[in-house]
Amino acid sequence: MATDDYMEVDKIELDSTNQLKFQKVVKKGGKDLGDIRTFVDTQDYTGHTKKGIQFTLEQLKNLKNITSKINITEEKKKGLKIDQFQQSDSSTIVIQIQNNKYTNHKPLIDIRTHVDSNDYIGFTKNGFRFSPEYLDDFNSKLNKLIRELEKETNDSSESTEDSSIVSEIKDEMI
Repeated sequence: MATDDYMEVDKIELDSTNQLKFQKVVKKGGKDLGDIRTFVDTQDYTGHTKKGIQFTLEQLKNLKNITSKINITEEKKKGLKIDQFQQSDSSTIVIQIQNNKYTNHKPLIDIRTHVDSNDYIGFTKNGFRFSPEYLDDFNSKLNKLIRELEKETNDSSESTEDSSIVSEIKDEMI
């Protein structure tokens, strides 16, 4: 069975052992996706964590629209939900500010999957957090990932246009 290929587009160094990686996922037989995921480099483990989210191009644009409007100085309240958008029939991406014991009482931007299904209702481990100091960098890397995915969309539409032109030329020759 063919596996998907991951192409690193960019990353943010969160600290000495954690990075937030922005990747293009080249899907075998399907539309490419954007992947934003934590990558760790410790003595015990080096690699991607399961904590990350894959997005369609449209979902990345929704995320960019939301994160580009965050004003962290006004939104430092504990557990403040900023916005959300639908990921699938049973899951939503929620963007919020976390400021609790799990974040050492420092505000962090938390982007996480929330599931509402027959089996489970609540947040999952799929998601990532980062300090507000990285927000501008996050939005810049997010734009870069969107442009990378748009290349695929433009390439496929150009390919379709090229096929149409070749067909027209063949028709004229006959």
